Amino acid sequence: MGLLGCMVVLFLVIPLILREMQIKTIMRHPPTPVRMAIIKKSENNRCWRGCKENGMLIHYWWECNLVQPLWKQLEIYCIA
Repeated sequence: MGLLGCMVVLFLVIPLILREMQIKTIMRHPPTPVRMAIIKKSENNRCWRGCKENGMLIHYWWECNLVQPLWKQLEIYCIA
């Protein structure tokens, strides 16, 4: 592969591969309330479970008070 071929790989192919990885990573997770507010240009980015907290991914899955009973039950089930 000549110099032109190397430049094509560096400037065209690699950015496409990186962009594909970004899209796959983003689409793997369900959209959070914050992301949906950005997409819809809305001001409502609160948790969908109704706890009035900011709906980031870490809150949505782990920190929300309304999802804590689920994690407690799972912990009991896995330890037993």
